[in-house]
Amino acid sequence: APEPDENNVPPEYPEAMRATGQEARVVLKVVVEKTGTVGRIQVLKGDEPFVAAAIAAVKTWRFSPAQLDGQAIAVFLTIPVKFSLRE
Repeated sequence: APEPDENNVPPEYPEAMRATGQEARVVLKVVVEKTGTVGRIQVLKGDEPFVAAAIAAVKTWRFSPAQLDGQAIAVFLTIPVKFSLRE
């Protein structure tokens, strides 16, 4: 399975939601390409503006690509993104 890069930056908490104390969980299904970059992104769960913040961050993420018989391959990966004010 692809491993996330330790330098991946978490999504920015939407300021309007922080002010109202709203928390959320977004679930994205992404394609991690052979190069380790994120390709297509599909939203499985979540509401705006959290979805937009999660997608903006995940688009910039990098992974060590998945391997099959020593060759890098593209795979689907489900990524839960938690927006919590208690961390």
